[in-house]
Amino acid sequence: MPDTFSHIALFYILRKRIKRKIAFIAFLIGTVLPDYLREFALIILPVEFSGYAIPFHSIIGLFIMSFILSMLFIKSQQKEIFIGLFLGNMSHLFLDMLQVYPGGSSLYVFFPILYKSDIGIIPESSWIFIFIMTLLLFLISMAISEIKKKI
Repeated sequence: MPDTFSHIALFYILRKRIKRKIAFIAFLIGTVLPDYLREFALIILPVEFSGYAIPFHSIIGLFIMSFILSMLFIKSQQKEIFIGLFLGNMSHLFLDMLQVYPGGSSLYVFFPILYKSDIGIIPESSWIFIFIMTLLLFLISMAISEIKKKI
């Protein structure tokens, strides 16, 4: 999977499209939440139940999770929180789908409808290259933002 920085950097590059602060924060959280929820599930579940962490990287599972989390907020913010979280989750899945998974494992984006639904064009071993490229894009995006502020 892409590292946490890459997920957040993609969010930073796309941030200008998000106008409202609540959706902005929800989108940011959504970009990293699938990995943290999966890791939490893997920690609390016994090894033989590790398959139950799969929904945290599926569209249906993340839709349900975004809906449940959005219900924790006041009624007027629920729709915006849901949309921000879900779109952040989808950007996370998009980056994860690009990776080639070792040992023939796969990402279950369309679980439980389809299994093994990744694109698989970036080898996992190239994570340092991806990190450096993401960092460069992030820095270029920040520089462009600063230049635009001065103009």
